[in-house]
Amino acid sequence: MDDDVTIVAPVDVSSFPSATVGIQAGLLEVFAIGDAEGASTQATTADHPVFCTKFILDSGASTHATGNASLFPWLIPVRQGGEVRAANGHQLAVRGFGPVVMENFRVNNVLYVPGLTCNVISLSRLIKLDYNVMFSRSGCLIKDLRTGEIVGNARLVQGIYQLDRLEIPMDRAPAVAP
Repeated sequence: MDDDVTIVAPVDVSSFPSATVGIQAGLLEVFAIGDAEGASTQATTADHPVFCTKFILDSGASTHATGNASLFPWLIPVRQGGEVRAANGHQLAVRGFGPVVMENFRVNNVLYVPGLTCNVISLSRLIKLDYNVMFSRSGCLIKDLRTGEIVGNARLVQGIYQLDRLEIPMDRAPAVAP
């Protein structure tokens, strides 16, 4: 792990539900294999320098992920985090999870996977947290259905929604179904 990241107690992620991360345009796909007791992860990535420092809103992802440890103010390491397989065949380990905090950007429960070349925000996870995403020809807005506030926006760049801003409260819990 990077020296500038605060490490919190390790967690065994084998009890977490399986997750899928897939970046539009084939930049990254991560699929959990197995059940909750023995989940492992594999992925494919491709170098794409345009999106290295930005997050991409991804309709194919079920979890948020990044390979940039410097985005985490603190990180919870995982004991059995699974593996991610890059397009070049290299295996990448899921090393932890935590909040990502930077200017105009705050999201909790982001996976840390060193070596990933893209940062992904899951559209389905946002929907589960009671946000509405409104798409247009040039981008999208993310609206909090509980407060009516616009909490994020993205620009459409080469067919990919690149987030400029996303501010989710750290204690935000998923919406309860009626």
